[in-house]
Amino acid sequence: MDKPLVADLICADCGTTLPGNSVSCPSCGERCDTGRLSDPLRWEENPTLIICILVFVTLFIGFPLLWRSKRFSRFSKIMWTILVTLETVLIFWLFFWFLSSHLFPTIREALMHWS
Repeated sequence: MDKPLVADLICADCGTTLPGNSVSCPSCGERCDTGRLSDPLRWEENPTLIICILVFVTLFIGFPLLWRSKRFSRFSKIMWTILVTLETVLIFWLFFWFLSSHLFPTIREALMHWS
C-alpha cells in the first residue's frame, strides 16, 4: 500500500524544508512547533517569484521582499541585491540617455520651429 502524501513543512527560523515527521530542524536545530512552521505555498517565500518581481516589476523597490525571505542564503541576497541595483542603474541611465539624445532635441526643434 502506498504511503499517504505528506506535505513537506518549512522551518520558520531558517527556511529549510522539513519532512512531515520532523521533531526538530536538521539545519538549525530549532524544535518543530507546528504553530511556527510556515506554509510551503506562501507566495512571498517562492524564490522564483521573488526574482521575477525584482527583475521585471519593481527593480530595487522589491529589496524588502528579498531580504525578508528565508529561502535565500545571505550570499544569494547580496548577489541579487548587487545585480538588481546594477540593472536598475542601467535602465535609468538608458532612459535618461534616450531622453537627452532623442527626445529633448526633437522638442527643442519643435519649439524653435513654432517661435
